Amino acid sequence: MLTSNIEKQNTNINIAISENQTITVNLSKETGYLSIIGNFNKNTGVSEPLTHLEINGEFNQPIILPDSLTLLNISGIFNQIITIPKNLNYLEIKGIFNKPIILPENMISITINGEFNQSIIFPPRLEHITISGKFNKPIILPTLLEYLEISGEFNQPINLTDSIDYFELGGKYNQPTILPNSIYSLEICGTFNKPLILPYSLKRLIINEEINYTFFI
Repeated sequence: MLTSNIEKQNTNINIAISENQTITVNLSKETGYLSIIGNFNKNTGVSEPLTHLEINGEFNQPIILPDSLTLLNISGIFNQIITIPKNLNYLEIKGIFNKPIILPENMISITINGEFNQSIIFPPRLEHITISGKFNKPIILPTLLEYLEISGEFNQPINLTDSIDYFELGGKYNQPTILPNSIYSLEICGTFNKPLILPYSLKRLIINEEINYTFFI
């Protein structure tokens, strides 16, 4: 976990990011960017590619992320422009981060929370989307999406794909919605009060607020 800024320039510095992992970083005096140049695993006793990284706390400086990353968690006060690594599968955005990002094609899951409110294109292989916080931009859902959770400020029209089997809607979302026949589980909360036609595929229905809905079966 990166939690504080690095001040010493052009010097390799070791930082413990977990109980078993220590990364080596170098802050370039010329560019101002921090690079992760090594990752040592105490359990195995060898250096290996860094696959998981959490940015948290007071850390807030430009960073070059390694292509080996498959999981990235951004929170705290970090708010710098970053290039998402091409092999990243899982991304979680929290805290005050609010910069444009381009998602790679390998992405499987994304969680959007906190201050983030930038236009975003979801890659076609994405299977899991969780939206909350201040995000409220138009989106196009990928055709392979299986899990969709909406809450927070989001209140944009969406076209649900036939691949979705879990749908949770809450927060300020209150748009006319057509449920596809693929949906197995539906959870409703927040301010939603539009009529819904329940699909034959539905096996699980949860309503977490005062009932104010019209259902057609």
